[in-house]
Amino acid sequence: MPFVPPEIISEVLAFSKQDKQTLARCSLVSRQWCQLSSPYLFNNLHLRDPPAGYPAEPFEALYAFVERNPRIRCLVRELRLTSVDSLFEVQISLERVRALIALLPFLHTIIVGSVQLREIPGEPPLTNEPPASPLQLRYAALSTSFCLGVHPTFLSRFLSHFAAIDELHFQGGVAPRALHSAYRFAPPALHELQPAPHSARPAVRVLALGRFDAAQKLLPVLPAFVRVDTLEALRVSHFTGGLVALVDALLGQTPRLRELALSFFRFASANLAYAVAQSEQYHLPGLARCPRLEALTLGVEIHLDYDLSDINQVYWRRCLEALGSACPGVRTLTLAIQTWAVTGTNYFEPLAELDWALLDRLLARFAQLTAVRVDVSSRNIGHWILAEDEMRARLSEKLSPRIRSLVRIAFADAS
Repeated sequence: MPFVPPEIISEVLAFSKQDKQTLARCSLVSRQWCQLSSPYLFNNLHLRDPPAGYPAEPFEALYAFVERNPRIRCLVRELRLTSVDSLFEVQISLERVRALIALLPFLHTIIVGSVQLREIPGEPPLTNEPPASPLQLRYAALSTSFCLGVHPTFLSRFLSHFAAIDELHFQGGVAPRALHSAYRFAPPALHELQPAPHSARPAVRVLALGRFDAAQKLLPVLPAFVRVDTLEALRVSHFTGGLVALVDALLGQTPRLRELALSFFRFASANLAYAVAQSEQYHLPGLARCPRLEALTLGVEIHLDYDLSDINQVYWRRCLEALGSACPGVRTLTLAIQTWAVTGTNYFEPLAELDWALLDRLLARFAQLTAVRVDVSSRNIGHWILAEDEMRARLSEKLSPRIRSLVRIAFADAS
Protein backbone atom coordinates (compact mmCIF):
# COMPACT_ATOMS: atom_id res chain seq x y z
CA MET A 1 0.00 0.00 0.00
CA PRO A 2 1.42 3.47 -0.90
CA PHE A 3 2.57 5.53 2.06
CA VAL A 4 0.13 8.24 3.17
CA PRO A 5 1.37 10.83 5.67
CA PRO A 6 -0.42 10.62 9.04
CA GLU A 7 -1.38 14.30 8.74
CA ILE A 8 -3.37 13.58 5.57
CA ILE A 9 -5.08 10.57 7.17
CA SER A 10 -6.00 12.67 10.20
CA GLU A 11 -7.58 15.31 7.97
CA VAL A 12 -9.67 12.68 6.19
CA LEU A 13 -10.79 11.15 9.48
CA ALA A 14 -11.61 14.52 11.01
CA PHE A 15 -13.84 15.29 8.02
CA SER A 16 -15.75 12.03 8.63
CA LYS A 17 -15.78 12.10 12.43
CA GLN A 18 -19.60 12.14 12.59
CA ASP A 19 -19.97 9.17 10.23
CA LYS A 20 -19.36 6.02 12.27
CA GLN A 21 -19.77 3.69 9.30
CA THR A 22 -17.10 5.50 7.32
CA LEU A 23 -14.76 5.51 10.31
CA ALA A 24 -15.31 1.78 10.81
CA ARG A 25 -14.35 1.15 7.17
CA CYS A 26 -11.29 3.38 7.48
CA SER A 27 -10.11 1.43 10.52
CA LEU A 28 -9.89 -1.71 8.35
CA VAL A 29 -7.48 -0.21 5.81
CA SER A 30 -4.30 -0.84 7.76
CA ARG A 31 -2.85 -0.79 11.24
CA GLN A 32 -1.91 2.87 10.86
CA TRP A 33 -5.43 3.81 9.76
CA CYS A 34 -6.85 1.80 12.64
CA GLN A 35 -4.73 3.61 15.22
CA LEU A 36 -5.58 7.03 13.84
CA SER A 37 -9.32 6.36 13.46
CA SER A 38 -9.83 4.85 16.92
CA PRO A 39 -9.97 8.19 18.79
CA TYR A 40 -12.78 9.33 16.46
CA LEU A 41 -14.53 5.97 16.37
CA PHE A 42 -14.69 5.52 20.14
CA ASN A 43 -14.91 9.16 21.17
CA ASN A 44 -18.53 8.55 22.16
CA LEU A 45 -20.47 5.45 23.08
CA HIS A 46 -24.17 5.53 22.30
CA LEU A 47 -26.52 2.84 23.60
CA ARG A 48 -29.74 2.82 21.58
CA ASP A 49 -32.67 0.45 21.27
CA PRO A 50 -31.35 -2.96 20.14
CA PRO A 51 -32.37 -4.23 16.71
CA ALA A 52 -34.70 -7.19 16.39
CA GLY A 53 -32.97 -10.45 17.17
CA TYR A 54 -30.06 -8.82 19.00
CA PRO A 55 -28.09 -11.78 20.48
CA ALA A 56 -27.16 -10.18 23.83
CA GLU A 57 -28.60 -7.71 26.30
CA PRO A 58 -27.29 -4.42 24.85
CA PHE A 59 -25.97 -2.79 28.00
CA GLU A 60 -24.15 -5.92 29.14
CA ALA A 61 -22.65 -6.29 25.66
CA LEU A 62 -21.42 -2.70 25.82
CA TYR A 63 -20.02 -3.19 29.31
CA ALA A 64 -18.20 -6.38 28.34
CA PHE A 65 -16.74 -4.70 25.25
CA VAL A 66 -15.36 -1.79 27.29
CA GLU A 67 -14.08 -4.06 30.03
CA ARG A 68 -12.14 -6.26 27.58
CA ASN A 69 -10.47 -3.32 25.81
CA PRO A 70 -8.34 -1.16 28.15
CA ARG A 71 -7.11 1.00 25.28
CA ILE A 72 -10.64 1.91 24.22
CA ARG A 73 -11.53 2.98 27.77
CA CYS A 74 -9.04 5.84 27.51
CA LEU A 75 -10.57 7.03 24.23
CA VAL A 76 -14.18 7.45 25.38
CA ARG A 77 -15.16 11.04 26.13
CA GLU A 78 -18.96 10.86 25.84
CA LEU A 79 -21.52 8.29 27.02
CA ARG A 80 -25.11 8.40 25.74
CA LEU A 81 -27.94 6.24 27.07
CA THR A 82 -31.02 7.11 25.05
CA SER A 83 -34.12 5.32 23.89
CA VAL A 84 -37.20 6.14 21.87
CA ASP A 85 -39.25 3.39 23.48
CA SER A 86 -38.74 2.46 27.15
CA LEU A 87 -38.75 -1.31 26.77
CA PHE A 88 -35.28 -2.82 26.94
CA GLU A 89 -33.82 -0.35 29.42
CA VAL A 90 -35.91 -1.76 32.25
CA GLN A 91 -33.25 -4.43 32.68
CA ILE A 92 -30.30 -2.02 33.10
CA SER A 93 -28.78 -2.34 36.53
CA LEU A 94 -28.07 0.94 38.26
CA GLU A 95 -24.91 -0.43 39.84
CA ARG A 96 -23.69 -1.61 36.44
CA VAL A 97 -24.08 1.92 35.07
CA ARG A 98 -21.85 3.23 37.84
CA ALA A 99 -19.39 0.41 37.16
CA LEU A 100 -19.28 1.36 33.46
CA ILE A 101 -18.59 4.99 34.35
CA ALA A 102 -15.78 3.88 36.65
CA LEU A 103 -14.10 2.15 33.66
CA LEU A 104 -13.90 5.39 31.65
CA PRO A 105 -11.19 7.61 33.20
CA PHE A 106 -11.43 10.44 30.64
CA LEU A 107 -15.21 10.62 30.36
CA HIS A 108 -16.41 14.24 30.34
CA THR A 109 -19.99 14.07 28.96
CA ILE A 110 -22.97 11.93 30.02
CA ILE A 111 -26.37 12.18 28.35
CA VAL A 112 -29.24 10.08 29.68
CA GLY A 113 -32.28 10.32 27.43
CA SER A 114 -35.71 8.76 27.75
CA VAL A 115 -34.53 5.68 29.61
CA GLN A 116 -35.69 4.53 33.01
CA LEU A 117 -32.88 2.96 34.97
CA ARG A 118 -33.78 1.03 38.12
CA GLU A 119 -32.56 -1.56 40.58
CA ILE A 120 -33.02 -5.16 39.48
CA PRO A 121 -34.10 -7.91 41.86
CA GLY A 122 -31.13 -10.11 42.73
CA GLU A 123 -28.54 -7.48 41.86
CA PRO A 124 -26.23 -6.15 44.59
CA PRO A 125 -27.71 -3.02 46.21
CA LEU A 126 -26.37 0.41 45.40
CA THR A 127 -23.18 1.07 47.28
CA ASN A 128 -22.77 4.06 49.58
CA GLU A 129 -19.06 4.50 49.02
CA PRO A 130 -18.03 7.16 46.50
CA PRO A 131 -15.47 6.23 43.82
CA ALA A 132 -11.79 6.39 44.75
CA SER A 133 -11.12 8.96 42.01
CA PRO A 134 -14.27 10.99 41.20
CA LEU A 135 -14.53 12.25 37.62
CA GLN A 136 -14.65 15.87 36.50
CA LEU A 137 -17.54 16.15 34.04
CA ARG A 138 -17.92 18.92 31.52
CA TYR A 139 -21.56 18.20 30.75
CA ALA A 140 -24.31 15.97 32.12
CA ALA A 141 -27.84 15.93 30.67
CA LEU A 142 -30.64 14.03 32.39
CA SER A 143 -34.18 13.67 31.12
CA THR A 144 -37.45 13.71 33.03
CA SER A 145 -38.01 10.01 32.41
CA PHE A 146 -34.62 9.27 33.94
CA CYS A 147 -35.34 11.29 37.06
CA LEU A 148 -38.81 9.83 37.52
CA GLY A 149 -37.80 6.26 36.84
CA VAL A 150 -34.85 5.89 39.18
CA HIS A 151 -34.79 4.79 42.80
CA PRO A 152 -35.45 7.86 45.01
CA THR A 153 -31.89 7.95 46.31
CA PHE A 154 -30.21 6.90 43.07
CA LEU A 155 -29.95 10.40 41.64
CA SER A 156 -27.92 11.46 44.67
CA ARG A 157 -25.70 8.37 44.50
CA PHE A 158 -25.30 8.68 40.75
CA LEU A 159 -24.20 12.32 40.96
CA SER A 160 -21.88 11.57 43.88
CA HIS A 161 -19.72 9.64 41.41
CA PHE A 162 -18.43 13.00 40.14
CA ALA A 163 -16.28 15.56 41.90
CA ALA A 164 -17.52 18.43 39.73
CA ILE A 165 -19.89 19.02 36.80
CA ASP A 166 -19.35 22.11 34.66
CA GLU A 167 -22.89 22.05 33.26
CA LEU A 168 -25.81 20.01 34.58
CA HIS A 169 -28.83 20.04 32.29
CA PHE A 170 -32.33 18.73 33.00
CA GLN A 171 -34.75 18.59 30.10
CA GLY A 172 -37.59 16.60 28.61
CA GLY A 173 -41.19 15.70 29.13
CA VAL A 174 -42.58 12.55 30.66
CA ALA A 175 -43.04 9.81 28.09
CA PRO A 176 -46.64 8.45 27.96
CA ARG A 177 -45.37 5.00 28.97
CA ALA A 178 -43.67 6.50 32.04
CA LEU A 179 -46.90 8.11 33.21
CA HIS A 180 -48.42 4.67 33.76
CA SER A 181 -45.28 2.92 34.94
CA ALA A 182 -45.46 1.04 38.22
CA TYR A 183 -41.93 2.24 38.96
CA ARG A 184 -42.77 5.94 38.82
CA PHE A 185 -41.98 7.83 42.00
CA ALA A 186 -42.19 11.32 43.43
CA PRO A 187 -38.83 12.61 44.70
CA PRO A 188 -39.01 12.97 48.48
CA ALA A 189 -39.02 16.28 50.31
CA LEU A 190 -35.68 17.56 51.54
CA HIS A 191 -36.31 16.61 55.16
CA GLU A 192 -37.17 13.06 54.11
CA LEU A 193 -33.88 12.46 52.33
CA GLN A 194 -31.25 10.38 54.04
CA PRO A 195 -28.16 10.58 51.80
CA ALA A 196 -25.55 7.91 52.19
CA PRO A 197 -23.08 8.90 54.93
CA HIS A 198 -20.08 8.74 52.60
CA SER A 199 -21.68 10.21 49.50
CA ALA A 200 -20.35 13.50 48.17
CA ARG A 201 -22.15 16.25 46.31
CA PRO A 202 -20.49 17.41 43.08
CA ALA A 203 -19.77 21.09 42.60
CA VAL A 204 -21.91 22.38 39.71
CA ARG A 205 -20.95 25.53 37.82
CA VAL A 206 -23.90 25.83 35.39
CA LEU A 207 -27.43 24.54 36.01
CA ALA A 208 -29.88 24.51 33.09
CA LEU A 209 -33.56 23.60 33.27
CA GLY A 210 -35.21 23.13 29.90
CA ARG A 211 -38.85 22.25 29.40
CA PHE A 212 -38.57 19.92 32.34
CA ASP A 213 -41.75 18.34 33.73
CA ALA A 214 -40.10 17.29 36.99
CA ALA A 215 -38.62 20.71 37.81
CA GLN A 216 -41.11 21.46 40.61
CA LYS A 217 -40.17 18.19 42.32
CA LEU A 218 -36.47 18.41 41.62
CA LEU A 219 -35.62 21.96 42.71
CA PRO A 220 -36.56 21.58 46.41
CA VAL A 221 -34.26 18.56 46.82
CA LEU A 222 -31.49 19.61 44.44
CA PRO A 223 -29.24 21.05 47.22
CA ALA A 224 -29.14 17.55 48.75
CA PHE A 225 -27.73 16.16 45.49
CA VAL A 226 -25.27 18.83 44.32
CA ARG A 227 -23.43 21.85 45.71
CA VAL A 228 -25.50 24.83 44.59
CA ASP A 229 -23.24 27.31 46.40
CA THR A 230 -20.75 26.90 43.52
CA LEU A 231 -23.27 27.87 40.83
CA GLU A 232 -22.08 30.61 38.50
CA ALA A 233 -24.91 30.39 35.97
CA LEU A 234 -28.58 29.43 36.19
CA ARG A 235 -30.70 29.06 33.04
CA VAL A 236 -34.43 28.33 33.13
CA SER A 237 -35.91 28.19 29.63
CA HIS A 238 -39.50 27.41 30.66
CA PHE A 239 -40.07 29.67 33.65
CA THR A 240 -43.63 29.11 34.87
CA GLY A 241 -45.48 30.38 37.93
CA GLY A 242 -44.95 27.11 39.75
CA LEU A 243 -41.18 27.61 39.64
CA VAL A 244 -41.01 31.18 40.93
CA ALA A 245 -40.78 30.42 44.65
CA LEU A 246 -38.45 27.46 44.04
CA VAL A 247 -36.04 29.45 41.86
CA ASP A 248 -36.15 32.34 44.32
CA ALA A 249 -35.19 30.01 47.17
CA LEU A 250 -32.35 28.62 45.06
CA LEU A 251 -31.06 32.12 44.31
CA GLY A 252 -30.65 32.70 48.03
CA GLN A 253 -28.12 29.82 48.12
CA THR A 254 -25.99 30.94 45.15
CA PRO A 255 -23.67 33.77 46.29
CA ARG A 256 -21.30 33.18 43.33
CA LEU A 257 -23.98 33.50 40.66
CA ARG A 258 -22.79 35.64 37.74
CA GLU A 259 -25.29 34.78 35.01
CA LEU A 260 -29.07 34.31 35.17
CA ALA A 261 -31.37 33.51 32.24
CA LEU A 262 -35.15 33.29 32.66
CA SER A 263 -37.53 32.69 29.76
CA PHE A 264 -41.05 33.50 30.94
CA PHE A 265 -43.65 31.06 29.70
CA ARG A 266 -46.72 32.62 28.09
CA PHE A 267 -50.03 32.05 29.85
CA ALA A 268 -52.34 29.66 28.05
CA SER A 269 -55.32 31.95 28.69
CA ALA A 270 -55.94 35.27 26.91
CA ASN A 271 -58.06 36.48 29.83
CA LEU A 272 -56.64 39.76 31.16
CA ALA A 273 -57.81 39.29 34.76
CA TYR A 274 -56.27 35.83 34.87
CA ALA A 275 -52.98 37.10 33.42
CA VAL A 276 -52.78 39.93 35.98
CA ALA A 277 -53.51 37.53 38.86
CA GLN A 278 -50.84 35.13 37.70
CA SER A 279 -48.26 37.91 37.22
CA GLU A 280 -48.58 38.97 40.84
CA GLN A 281 -46.72 35.77 41.75
CA TYR A 282 -43.60 36.63 39.71
CA HIS A 283 -41.40 38.27 42.36
CA LEU A 284 -37.77 37.26 42.87
CA PRO A 285 -36.43 38.95 46.02
CA GLY A 286 -33.69 36.32 46.10
CA LEU A 287 -31.91 38.23 43.30
CA ALA A 288 -30.86 40.80 45.89
CA ARG A 289 -28.72 38.08 47.49
CA CYS A 290 -26.64 37.61 44.32
CA PRO A 291 -24.11 40.46 44.54
CA ARG A 292 -21.86 39.05 41.79
CA LEU A 293 -24.59 38.92 39.14
CA GLU A 294 -23.21 40.46 35.92
CA ALA A 295 -25.27 39.05 33.05
CA LEU A 296 -29.06 38.89 32.99
CA THR A 297 -31.14 37.37 30.18
CA LEU A 298 -34.93 37.68 30.18
CA GLY A 299 -37.20 36.04 27.63
CA VAL A 300 -40.83 36.95 26.93
CA GLU A 301 -43.50 35.93 24.41
CA ILE A 302 -45.52 38.70 22.75
CA HIS A 303 -48.49 38.30 20.40
CA LEU A 304 -48.52 40.90 17.62
CA ASP A 305 -52.25 41.50 17.77
CA TYR A 306 -54.00 44.73 18.78
CA ASP A 307 -56.72 42.81 20.62
CA LEU A 308 -54.09 41.40 23.00
CA SER A 309 -52.12 44.60 23.63
CA ASP A 310 -53.24 44.84 27.29
CA ILE A 311 -52.19 41.27 27.96
CA ASN A 312 -48.88 41.88 26.18
CA GLN A 313 -48.22 44.71 28.63
CA VAL A 314 -48.82 42.29 31.50
CA TYR A 315 -46.32 39.82 30.01
CA TRP A 316 -43.83 42.63 29.46
CA ARG A 317 -44.04 43.98 33.02
CA ARG A 318 -43.82 40.48 34.43
CA CYS A 319 -40.62 39.87 32.46
CA LEU A 320 -39.05 43.14 33.61
CA GLU A 321 -39.94 42.47 37.24
CA ALA A 322 -36.57 40.80 37.79
CA LEU A 323 -34.74 44.05 36.97
CA GLY A 324 -36.24 45.69 40.03
CA SER A 325 -34.77 43.03 42.35
CA ALA A 326 -31.34 42.53 40.76
CA CYS A 327 -28.23 44.02 42.33
CA PRO A 328 -26.96 47.20 40.59
CA GLY A 329 -23.74 45.48 39.48
CA VAL A 330 -25.36 43.98 36.34
CA ARG A 331 -23.21 44.76 33.28
CA THR A 332 -25.08 43.13 30.39
CA LEU A 333 -28.80 42.65 29.74
CA THR A 334 -30.36 40.58 26.97
CA LEU A 335 -34.08 40.74 26.20
CA ALA A 336 -35.21 37.82 24.03
CA ILE A 337 -38.65 38.65 22.60
CA GLN A 338 -40.47 35.80 20.88
CA THR A 339 -43.27 37.15 18.70
CA TRP A 340 -46.39 35.52 17.33
CA ALA A 341 -48.58 36.95 14.57
CA VAL A 342 -51.55 36.14 12.38
CA THR A 343 -52.16 37.04 8.75
CA GLY A 344 -53.13 40.68 8.24
CA THR A 345 -51.54 41.92 11.47
CA ASN A 346 -49.44 45.08 11.57
CA TYR A 347 -46.29 43.18 12.41
CA PHE A 348 -44.45 45.71 14.55
CA GLU A 349 -46.97 48.21 15.90
CA PRO A 350 -48.01 46.20 19.02
CA LEU A 351 -44.34 45.60 19.81
CA ALA A 352 -43.57 49.31 19.60
CA GLU A 353 -46.43 50.09 21.98
CA LEU A 354 -44.94 48.09 24.84
CA ASP A 355 -43.88 50.07 27.89
CA TRP A 356 -40.30 50.77 26.83
CA ALA A 357 -40.22 53.72 29.23
CA LEU A 358 -40.51 51.23 32.10
CA LEU A 359 -37.44 49.41 30.78
CA ASP A 360 -35.58 52.71 30.56
CA ARG A 361 -36.43 53.61 34.17
CA LEU A 362 -35.40 50.20 35.49
CA LEU A 363 -32.07 50.30 33.65
CA ALA A 364 -31.21 53.72 35.06
CA ARG A 365 -30.19 52.12 38.37
CA PHE A 366 -27.48 49.99 36.74
CA ALA A 367 -24.50 52.34 36.67
CA GLN A 368 -22.08 49.65 35.42
CA LEU A 369 -24.26 48.61 32.48
CA THR A 370 -22.15 48.24 29.32
CA ALA A 371 -24.49 46.51 26.83
CA VAL A 372 -28.20 46.00 26.24
CA ARG A 373 -29.26 43.57 23.53
CA VAL A 374 -32.84 43.14 22.29
CA ASP A 375 -33.33 40.00 20.16
CA VAL A 376 -36.70 39.90 18.38
CA SER A 377 -37.58 36.58 16.74
CA SER A 378 -40.71 35.35 15.01
CA ARG A 379 -42.07 31.89 14.36
CA ASN A 380 -44.57 32.36 11.56
CA ILE A 381 -43.48 35.58 9.83
CA GLY A 382 -40.21 36.43 8.16
CA HIS A 383 -37.99 38.96 9.85
CA TRP A 384 -37.82 40.93 6.59
CA ILE A 385 -41.51 41.84 7.00
CA LEU A 386 -40.85 43.69 10.23
CA ALA A 387 -39.45 46.85 8.65
CA GLU A 388 -36.34 46.58 10.78
CA ASP A 389 -34.92 50.06 10.26
CA GLU A 390 -38.20 51.75 11.10
CA MET A 391 -38.62 49.52 14.15
CA ARG A 392 -35.15 50.32 15.49
CA ALA A 393 -35.77 54.03 15.08
CA ARG A 394 -39.10 53.93 16.89
CA LEU A 395 -37.76 51.89 19.80
CA SER A 396 -34.69 54.10 20.15
CA GLU A 397 -36.91 57.16 20.52
CA LYS A 398 -38.45 55.64 23.64
CA LEU A 399 -35.11 55.26 25.44
CA SER A 400 -32.89 57.79 27.16
CA PRO A 401 -29.67 58.87 25.40
CA ARG A 402 -27.52 56.74 27.74
CA ILE A 403 -29.50 53.54 27.20
CA ARG A 404 -29.86 54.32 23.49
CA SER A 405 -26.09 54.34 23.18
CA LEU A 406 -25.87 50.88 24.77
CA VAL A 407 -28.75 49.08 23.09
CA ARG A 408 -28.48 46.84 20.06
CA ILE A 409 -31.67 45.54 18.42
CA ALA A 410 -31.57 42.43 16.22
CA PHE A 411 -34.30 40.63 14.27
CA ALA A 412 -34.28 36.98 13.22
CA ASP A 413 -36.49 34.02 12.39
CA ALA A 414 -37.08 31.68 15.32
CA SER A 415 -35.52 28.26 14.86
